Amino acid sequence: SLCSFQLVAQDAIADTIILLNEISINTFRFEQFAEGSKQQSIDSAAKQSYGSGTVAEALSGFTTLYLKSYGISGNTGISLRGTTSSQTAILWNGINLQDPLNGASNLELMPLNAVDEINVQFGGSGALYGSGAIGGAILLQSKAILNSGIKGSASIGIGSFGLRFVNGSFHFGKEKIASALRIFYREAENDFPFVNTQQFGHPEIKQTNAAFQTQGISQDNTLKIAKHQLLSTHFWVQKTERELPPSMTTLQSSQMQSDESIRFSADHSYTTSKWTWMSKMAFLSAKLNYNDSTNRIYAEHRSQSTILESEFAYRLNTNHLVNIGAHNRTDWGFSENFGETNHRNTFAILLSYKYANSAKTLNLAASIRQEIIDSKMVIPTPSLGWNYNLNTQIRIDGKFSRNYRQP
Repeated sequence: SLCSFQLVAQDAIADTIILLNEISINTFRFEQFAEGSKQQSIDSAAKQSYGSGTVAEALSGFTTLYLKSYGISGNTGISLRGTTSSQTAILWNGINLQDPLNGASNLELMPLNAVDEINVQFGGSGALYGSGAIGGAILLQSKAILNSGIKGSASIGIGSFGLRFVNGSFHFGKEKIASALRIFYREAENDFPFVNTQQFGHPEIKQTNAAFQTQGISQDNTLKIAKHQLLSTHFWVQKTERELPPSMTTLQSSQMQSDESIRFSADHSYTTSKWTWMSKMAFLSAKLNYNDSTNRIYAEHRSQSTILESEFAYRLNTNHLVNIGAHNRTDWGFSENFGETNHRNTFAILLSYKYANSAKTLNLAASIRQEIIDSKMVIPTPSLGWNYNLNTQIRIDGKFSRNYRQP
């Protein structure tokens, strides 16, 4: 960027920090039962260098993933272990964001400022996350942290080809309540010059009809109800307007697309020294409008999803952990291509077990998931993963899994 600055404020008096033995609802399965899988993480400190960018840019810069990008006004697809975007689960605070209509999720539309942490799990993860996690899973997490004090930040910047962005955040965390508010705005003309090798004489021309504008707000809240109980909520609303540029063989384009999304989830946990009860409810709404004034094409596609989940984890002793859960998701799809509103219900039972030996050299995790889609039982998805430390320098990882994708 040509110009940018950042303002940071924090309270002068540091709160007393009390470390509690709490379980993160949104990353519990990833942290406890992903043994044998290759993992990469991008924490809040590492992502600061991409603060005005997108999740796609951070994944491209900090991981070994292959991303196929069509520019900042286009789509960005991800490939994990040779799979496609619709075969890679994208989870936000434990909620799968794969669109019920096209099965994918555009990472280019996700501002990095909206999330705190990014974890990548390579390899089949259908037993933990269900349909669509054939290549692996991208876990996005946003949170409000108790006893974190008060802090805020703001950044404004400009860059080449009309790029302008504004980001702001405010966090406060006390002993029993915490909140994190984030706002983000980004736009660009995207009128860069390029050599068009498909036109006669290979002229240098400027890109046209490629501008975009995105804006949104997200908020996370955490409330300590009692000594053993936590309640958290997550909200993310965003709207993006983008022009779709012509191909190199087309003289001009008048295509435009609008993407709107509303995401909300609420989590509750009750934790003791031996067991944890976790529950979650969520609502997702997405709308895509496509408009081509030249060819007089207008299309609107909408989807809505409701999610209910509950899991019970019990630690038999320091060596054995058992987890059982029930998940239910209902999707609705609205499109002029459908004769009527389409809907689908997915019910799943999950069972997981983890063993860790007393010497802490062996970790073994086994999981199985059975999904029932519209009253029809699909193939079960088992997995078995392990890591074994031969010594301080050599570790053996391995995993077997069965995975599938529901169209």
